[in-house]
Amino acid sequence: MLTKEQLKYIKKFSVINSAQEPDVVMFHVLALLYTRIERIINNYLKSYGLSSAQFNILMVLKSYGGANSVNQVEISKKMLVSQCNITRLIDKLYKDKLVTKKEDKKDRRNKLIKLTAKGESLCSLLWPKYRALILALSKNVPMAAKGNISQGLMKWLYCLEKGDENN
Repeated sequence: MLTKEQLKYIKKFSVINSAQEPDVVMFHVLALLYTRIERIINNYLKSYGLSSAQFNILMVLKSYGGANSVNQVEISKKMLVSQCNITRLIDKLYKDKLVTKKEDKKDRRNKLIKLTAKGESLCSLLWPKYRALILALSKNVPMAAKGNISQGLMKWLYCLEKGDENN
């Protein structure tokens, strides 16, 4: 349950009304939460010249690519980002010498992306600090609830991605 102080604070957002359906309230709270977290993370990453989307690309490359290149289309699928946006983001990382790009021999329209040593080093520097920030941001979520929240959100994402909005 929310404390009176928490409830008073939340009510200042005119879109949230406790008389609304729980689904509507949940959507609004998720949107507000995402916006707030995104702002905090972007402020943290700005000092390293990165946006959260650029950092996520680096982490996708580190996690899924390792020593290998990753197909640009695969990166956009893992991040749920349009091909146009991923190209712009990768171009900035390339300009900053954090990734390399080369033509895919199977499909010249596509690019293969790989972390450079500089990109690898930046990921190694940022990850522990980023993880600590995430832990700090989520510290007020009860530990017992975290698993249920994560499972519920993953199932919701899965259903939306598979086109099953009713499950």
